[in-house]
Amino acid sequence: MKKVLTIVMLFSLAASVDAVTYHFFDGEKLLEAAQEWEKYQKSPKEADTNLVAGYAGYVGAIFDQAAGWVRICIQEGTTKNDILKVVTEYVKKESDNLDRIATDIVKDALFYEYACS
Repeated sequence: MKKVLTIVMLFSLAASVDAVTYHFFDGEKLLEAAQEWEKYQKSPKEADTNLVAGYAGYVGAIFDQAAGWVRICIQEGTTKNDILKVVTEYVKKESDNLDRIATDIVKDALFYEYACS
């Protein structure tokens, strides 16, 4: 009985994690999340916090990866919110060119803003 209960709990946990995970496949979904993050900056109670958290985590993960692969130089004192703002502005500016995968768009935004001289 203990094994059955454990298995049921694990499946329940896996199902709930999948329900709140926001998968970024393309720039359109990235734009949607960026706009929600922007809304959160002005009025946190009106924003979808799961989407905002997913966006912040996604951009943060791409930033961590890009810092090792792409030549970017971040000034000391730059915050995660600074990076999120840069990506958000880039995605909004490039809204006609969002048919690529979100990872490439985030990397482009970081390189555009933080390219080493």
